[in-house]
Amino acid sequence: MIKKIKHIIVGIALIGMGLLGIPSSQAIDVIMGVTGACPTSNANCFPFPGSVAAVCTAVLNQATCPRFFHPSWSNGNQLWGVSSTNAAACVRSTDIGLTWAACTAQAFVPIQQLIAEASDGTLVAVADVAGTCTVKTSPDNAVTWNTVFTNPGIGCGVGSGGAQTLYCQSTGGQCDFGFGTGATTRTYRSTNNGANWTVNTIGDVQQSIAYNIEMGSALIGGFGGNIGIGGKATFETAGLFQVSAAWPASATNYFGAYAFMFGGAVQYINNDNGTNVWKRTDVDGNVLQSITPPTSQGAAGLNPMLRPLNWSGSIYYLVGGTATGIGVWVSTDSMVSTVLLFNRTGNPGPTTTGWTMYKVGSRVLISGNDGGAIGFFLRIS
Repeated sequence: MIKKIKHIIVGIALIGMGLLGIPSSQAIDVIMGVTGACPTSNANCFPFPGSVAAVCTAVLNQATCPRFFHPSWSNGNQLWGVSSTNAAACVRSTDIGLTWAACTAQAFVPIQQLIAEASDGTLVAVADVAGTCTVKTSPDNAVTWNTVFTNPGIGCGVGSGGAQTLYCQSTGGQCDFGFGTGATTRTYRSTNNGANWTVNTIGDVQQSIAYNIEMGSALIGGFGGNIGIGGKATFETAGLFQVSAAWPASATNYFGAYAFMFGGAVQYINNDNGTNVWKRTDVDGNVLQSITPPTSQGAAGLNPMLRPLNWSGSIYYLVGGTATGIGVWVSTDSMVSTVLLFNRTGNPGPTTTGWTMYKVGSRVLISGNDGGAIGFFLRIS
């Protein structure tokens, strides 16, 4: 009898949803999805993590807190990163980001660098050494390092103000990173786990690669950067990085364009000059969607960068500045609406310019970079 009553109640609820014009499956996705729970009978509902914790901040374990990081493909509990303080050192976590420590040995003397792990477990480090782009690899988890590539007289501009622009695929041996000077963009690729590198020089006026690399596969991806009217995005199709058409006048006030995957294609999130409005665009800057996360930061003159990440289906996470600090939102309807999961006051605050974000197993991991000595690391589980 009790079971029958429960069925009647559920049936009434679903009918009510239909009367409101909301498909019952969609309503379950949204209502249940906010808490991260899903009925197993609903194939359209994807469970996702909803508990956000700050692992390290400006005042908590700051010496090894990563501004940029990259997953390990050989050890699911391991992450590699570059610290904020401690002279931009290589750092490592063996507990999925709960704690961080300096790597056994450093690939470079104190210098800005990027770290990633190739599909065979080789560690890759990239830095600009006195104007020469230099790549080193380690076969033994940063115990020893070997120089495998230099581009004499050509720098690769690994700076302190952006996010991770080096990424290695989990299989197949491909690694990519890029750098833009505002007049010339170069993308670097290895197809054998960092042992050898080729350079693709794109001689075209465009804005810099700085904010992130987003790879949907070895054949599709894109770089983020400052892209406005007349600027061009750097994206990959059919395995080759190229530049887009010049962005139209509608992009006049855009900056901080983060590349991400939407429906299997590279797209971008851009802020509208410090307002509380972001636009989703295609690679050519054509506006596809306006996005306004609740409680998001809208003060003019600041840099409210918004970094998106697709979890599964129509579920996206977004991280960015709020009026008081850092916010994390989740959307179950492809960013038509958002729910605030986390809001933390204090440094790094709304001026944070760099976000690195990955889905790692059952978690979403995020590092923030304010362009200086302050890093920030979040775990969503």
